[in-house]
Amino acid sequence: MPFASLEGVYSVRRIQARFKFCECVPGVKQIILLLLVLVALASNAAAIDDGKPAENFSDNHYDFRIVQGWLAMEDGVRLSVTYYLPVARSPDEKFPVILEMHPYRKDDDFYIGDYDYYTFFARHGYATARVDVRGTGSSEGETVPHEYSPIELSDGEEVIAQLARLQWCNGNVGMLGISWSANNAIMLALRNPPALKAVIVAHMSDDLFHDHAQYIDGIKQVNEYEAYMEGYNIMPRSPDYSLDEDYFRNRFDAYPWFLTNLKHQREDSFWKNESARYRYDELHIPVYILGGLLDGYRDSVTRVLEGSKGPVRAEIGPYNHAFPDYGVPGPNYEWRYDALRWFDRWLNGAKNGIEDEPCFKVFVRAGNPPDPNMITTPGEWRYEDWPINRTKWTKFYPSAGGVLLTDSSLATVDGLKFQSGSGIEASGLRFWWGESSENVASSDKSALVYDYTVLNQSLEIIGYPEVTLHTATDASLANWIVRLEDVQPDGNVTLVTGAAQCGAQRNSSRDPEALVQGTFYNLSFKLHFTTWTFQPGHKIRVAITNAQFPSFWPTPYAMTMKLKIGERGTSIKLPVVPFQERPVPKHLPPEVTQMPPDAVSLPGGGDPIYTLVSRNSDTGMVCVEQKSEHYFTVKDRSYYQMDWRYYETNERNPADTRFIGTSEGKVTMKDRSVMHRTTTDMQSSVENFHVVITRRIYENDTLLREKVFDEVIPRDFQ
Repeated sequence: MPFASLEGVYSVRRIQARFKFCECVPGVKQIILLLLVLVALASNAAAIDDGKPAENFSDNHYDFRIVQGWLAMEDGVRLSVTYYLPVARSPDEKFPVILEMHPYRKDDDFYIGDYDYYTFFARHGYATARVDVRGTGSSEGETVPHEYSPIELSDGEEVIAQLARLQWCNGNVGMLGISWSANNAIMLALRNPPALKAVIVAHMSDDLFHDHAQYIDGIKQVNEYEAYMEGYNIMPRSPDYSLDEDYFRNRFDAYPWFLTNLKHQREDSFWKNESARYRYDELHIPVYILGGLLDGYRDSVTRVLEGSKGPVRAEIGPYNHAFPDYGVPGPNYEWRYDALRWFDRWLNGAKNGIEDEPCFKVFVRAGNPPDPNMITTPGEWRYEDWPINRTKWTKFYPSAGGVLLTDSSLATVDGLKFQSGSGIEASGLRFWWGESSENVASSDKSALVYDYTVLNQSLEIIGYPEVTLHTATDASLANWIVRLEDVQPDGNVTLVTGAAQCGAQRNSSRDPEALVQGTFYNLSFKLHFTTWTFQPGHKIRVAITNAQFPSFWPTPYAMTMKLKIGERGTSIKLPVVPFQERPVPKHLPPEVTQMPPDAVSLPGGGDPIYTLVSRNSDTGMVCVEQKSEHYFTVKDRSYYQMDWRYYETNERNPADTRFIGTSEGKVTMKDRSVMHRTTTDMQSSVENFHVVITRRIYENDTLLREKVFDEVIPRDFQ
């Protein structure tokens, strides 16, 4: 899934990501972006007009050409495909194909980011095929009913088979993807289509309920991605943007994914059937997987290492939901030559020995202060085994007086009143675990906080901290959130990792059960994967609470949590890794981004432009507001995209929580303009979610049609 403006926009915003540090200085980012755009356009002016490469780095690099085409499915629906093809040097030369398939509109904004990646592989002798999922982008057909539907995956199998039969293909297909296209690459690998020989995936979610964008840690989240996709899905087919009856029937009137997802509030077969986490014994195709410590999907990296039956190469870096050459923050490196070696081994049969090299590369963070504008993360890359055999699990016990001890103390009980609007700083900009780099000290004011004594030597952890809470509440539904944090000598606090547990899912996320009020439960769960070094002079902190707004939709009841600490009570185990000399990987610096000659991401806007937070002590209302804007041109079309999100909750009546998300996009052509505007409005009560989704489509600024979906969906232990 997850996100530049949203999950799907991450791979487009490479230029903005590289200059994120400039956002704190007014005007600097816009100036740098404009200069970069001008340089890129000048250096690439004739890149594809005559079929020649943007740059010949050596005599071994291929010229390439870009070709538009169609792939007809068994039911006659045609999927739109863009090929980036190396120019053969002999009549009988054939190439492997690298496929990426997702719904993020290859002929619109994604073309800007796609160009850099696909031309890289084309210049190195790989044909690449970028396909729009049916009913999205330029492809025909009705919009698929939901993410990773059987229709999408069956189409994927047919696409792979057809690509392998093309006259210029050597019969071998690989898949490359980030987020959505990483997820369906693994799902297709589990189906073992004969021509699919290897995959490379970044930021893959292998657990579609517990570790995906809609129900993070099994708890309902409403985020920018869902609101954005509501608008994205009703955009007409590019490049003509025809507003005919086929468009209204197959896209504008299609049932919203948002409502479909909300009708599955527990881990039923809807989520589990395609979740790779439960099927790794079926995975035999070679997998190269990349993750980021600031990404919500990072846990899948080690699970692939542990579970796959085929060759695996795995990397976890310090960045967010992006590839290593442009992820924020760095250090960045050029990883695509390793990708070429991976594909050379499995698609061309090269005996390069890559499968015999160390298979797990991880960035170990040195322990930085909170800094949302950090350019480079302090720390080091190293090769490690997984699991790390020298790990020394060290247990800490929250104890009376807000201290963290290594020995259990006398038992006591701490209490905390539920504040549904707390935890905003810990939520970060994307509202998923890891990406918050803010000072979270303010969030800790509404949590139970336990600090270990000031360290006199460094303590390094790699892995999944494990938590046991001995806890009760006076409500039948509650969530628990645990954060592991680093308290700096100046009092600022950095989030290291965390996780949440829905109390109703304590035994099963498929068959949740209400809590018995006043009954103490042992809740045991893992925090999300992390690396960190707690430095001398710092403190280890554990913060425990029932809310992290707006990451998690608040439970509906006012309540007080009780936490039994001391003897037989709450504990946290840290995977402490003693020092050992380890091999250090060598990295190349990122190559210069290749910009297309006929498209550009324009200066201005941002993601987000702003985030506003307000609290009203008289009414108990807490509000969060965000806005993002983007401008770009592709060929003779100009685009504007705006997304606005608003969250509110009433701490006196937490059932009264609301989200409003507006997505607006406009494409202007020579003779007309087309604009969509969608609003997703979700409100909760004790028993229900009330959702109103409004769609509007305009031509030349005149409203052509409006459609409203208005549904009340019962809360199901959420």
